Amino acid sequence: MRGQTNVELAFYSNNTERMTIDAAGVVTIGGNTAWHGGNDGTGSGLDADLLDGQQRDNLGATLATYGTTGASTGRVRCTAPFNTNSAHMFQITISLYGSYKIETYVVGGYMYASTNQWYSPTCIYTGDGNSSPDIKVGRDSNGKAYISVANRNYMGVRVHNMTRGYQTSVSDTYDPWTITIDAGTEDSVTPTTYKTYHTGNDGSGSGLDADLLDGVQGASITQSLARFSGWVPTYTTSDESAVTWNYTENTVEIKDPSGDASIGAAYKAVKLKSGDKVRINVQAKGSVADTDGFYLRLYFYNGTSLPDGKTHVSHNATHPLVQEDSSGDNGWHENSSISTSYVSYSRDYTASADGYLSIVILNWTGYTGSIYVKEPIIHFENNAIDGIQSVDIAKYSEYAAYDTVLQDSGFISYYALTTGARPTTGTSYWSGIQSVLYNDTKYGWQLVGTSQHNHTEDLYVRKINNNTYGSWSRIWTEASDGPGSGLDADTLDGLQLAGASRNNVANQVVRTNSSGYINAGWINTTSGSHNNTVTKVYSTYTTDGYIRYCTPNHLATSITSFGDVKLAAGKHLMRSDHHSGHLEGSYNNVGANSYKSNPIYTIGSNYNPSDAAIGNMYGIGYTHGNNATFVSLTGATSWGMYVASDGDARIFLNAGSGHVSMTGSVYESASDARLKTM
Repeated sequence: MRGQTNVELAFYSNNTERMTIDAAGVVTIGGNTAWHGGNDGTGSGLDADLLDGQQRDNLGATLATYGTTGASTGRVRCTAPFNTNSAHMFQITISLYGSYKIETYVVGGYMYASTNQWYSPTCIYTGDGNSSPDIKVGRDSNGKAYISVANRNYMGVRVHNMTRGYQTSVSDTYDPWTITIDAGTEDSVTPTTYKTYHTGNDGSGSGLDADLLDGVQGASITQSLARFSGWVPTYTTSDESAVTWNYTENTVEIKDPSGDASIGAAYKAVKLKSGDKVRINVQAKGSVADTDGFYLRLYFYNGTSLPDGKTHVSHNATHPLVQEDSSGDNGWHENSSISTSYVSYSRDYTASADGYLSIVILNWTGYTGSIYVKEPIIHFENNAIDGIQSVDIAKYSEYAAYDTVLQDSGFISYYALTTGARPTTGTSYWSGIQSVLYNDTKYGWQLVGTSQHNHTEDLYVRKINNNTYGSWSRIWTEASDGPGSGLDADTLDGLQLAGASRNNVANQVVRTNSSGYINAGWINTTSGSHNNTVTKVYSTYTTDGYIRYCTPNHLATSITSFGDVKLAAGKHLMRSDHHSGHLEGSYNNVGANSYKSNPIYTIGSNYNPSDAAIGNMYGIGYTHGNNATFVSLTGATSWGMYVASDGDARIFLNAGSGHVSMTGSVYESASDARLKTM
C-alpha cells in the first residue's frame, strides 16, 4: 500500500498512516512495534512504566544468586560492579541459607575516593541462636569492592536490595554483582557489626543490653545489690541512686548523681554488748584522687534493740532504715585524702554499753568523685560470743599429754601416740575431737586421725571411763577396708562364717581348720563330665575322712582288697577285646600254684576250697595232677582241669597229654558207639 512492500493492511487518519499489519503479522502503531502475548517477555525490549503496579525504585532487585549441593570450601565472596574509589555510598543485603541455618547481612559503607577503600563499614547481622557473624569487606586486585562471609554446606546465596546513597545512581541499584567461592580476604577490614536479637538468641550470654529487666530499670537493680550488701544512703540524703553496686569494681559505689558532694552511706549495724571489743577493716578507693573530702566514722546507738524498722545507725539520718544517733567515733579518718588504689583502713572499738554499731562513709568538702568500698570485715576480739565463752564452744589442747584429761569437749591434738593401745607408732601428729559430760568430764570419748605417713583414711575412737582411757578402735571406711585392713566383720555378703570343725551347715562361708583342711558335708558340682583318660581320682584311705587324690591303678588295687565283688542283677563281666577280661591266676603275682586248689567256679559260698585242699568243694578248678594232693587219678600227670563234687575230684582233663582220667564210666547213647584209639 502506497509504496510499501509486504504490508497487507494499513490504517490511515487524515491521510496519515496510523497502524500497519505486515505479511508476518507484525503490528506497528505510529511506526512503533505493538506488544502482545506473542512477542513480549525476555528479550522483547518492552520497557514498561510499572511492574506489577510498582515503580522501579520500589522494587528490591536480585543482583546475584548462587547455590551448591556440596560441602563448604573457602568463603563466599560477593563482588560489586564498582571500585572502592568510586565514592559510592550504599547499603546491600546478602541472604544466606546453608547447613540448615538462616543468616542475613545488611552491609553499608562509603567507597572513599581519596583512600580507595571502604569507609566506616557497618553491618546488621541476623542469625539463629547458634550462629555468629563472620564478615570482611575489602578491595580485590581489580579495585572492585567485595564482601566476604563464611561459607557453609549446601549454601545458597542471594545479593539483593541495593539502597542508593551519595553518588549512587538508580542504575547502580540494578547492576549485577558476582558471587564466587574465594578463601582470600586480601586488603580487607571487619565492619562494625550489630546483632539482631530475637527469641532464638537472647538470654544468658547473648550480650543483649536491654533497657529493662522484667520491667525493672538497671539502676534499681544496682541499688538493690548495694542494699543486699548492707549499705544504704545516709547523712542528709535518702536518694537511693547515691549508693549502688558497681559491676566493674564488684563493690559498692557512693556518688550523688546530682553532683552534690555532701552525701554518705551507712553499713548495716552489728549488735554489741557492753565491753565487747571489735576490730573493723574497710578497703576503699576513689575514682579520682584528692587530698581531702573522705570520711570514715563509727556511729553507735545505745539500746538493747533498734527501733522498729531501723537497721542502720548514722548522724543526720533521713533514710527510713537509718536510726539517727551522733555518738560513736568521729576520729577514725576525718576529711582525709583518698587514692585511686584500694587502701585498707582499720579501727578498734570498745562498746561502752549494749547497743548497735554502724560504719559510715562520707564525701564532703568538694570531693565529687565516686567512692568504691569493699565489704567491711568485723573481728570480735573479746572472749565471749553472744555471752558464751569460747572455751564452752570449742577446746583446743595443744600437744596434750597422752593421759591428760581435757577440761571440756572440743578439739584435741596428740604428738607421738606411742603408749597404750594406739593406732600406730612413731612421731605422728594426731588430731580430732573429744566429747565429755558437761558436769563430769571424767566420762566421754575421743575420735582422732592423722594426715601423716599417708594415713589420711585412718580414724580411731576410744572411750573415757572415770579418767581411764580405753583402747583405740579403728573405724573403717571405703578407703581403708579391703585386703590387709584387719577388718573383722560379722558376716561376709550376709553369710555367717562356719565353725572350724563343722562346715556342712546351710548358707555359711566354708573355712579351713587349724591344719588348713576344709571340713565339709556334701560336695556338689555342675561342672559337667568328660570322656578323657582318668589320671587322678580323689578318695580317702584312712579313718580321718580327708579326700586325697590317687592314681587309677591305686584305686583298682584298693578296690580288689575290699573283699567279694558282687555284680548287680542283670549285670555281666564283659570283655573289651578277645584276649583280656578273663580271671587271671596267682602263679606270677602270688607264687607257684601247681599244688594249689586254684578254683574257677563253685556252686556257693559253703562249697569253696581252701588254699591247697578242696574240702567240700562243688565246682571246677585248674591244677597240676602230680602235685595237687587232692588229685589221685591214674594218668593225671600234668596241668589240667578237675571237676569236684562233695570234696572229691573224680574227673581230670590232662592238658599235657590229652587224657581224660575219671573214677566212673563213660556212657553213650548213639547208634554207633565205638571206642577208638589215636
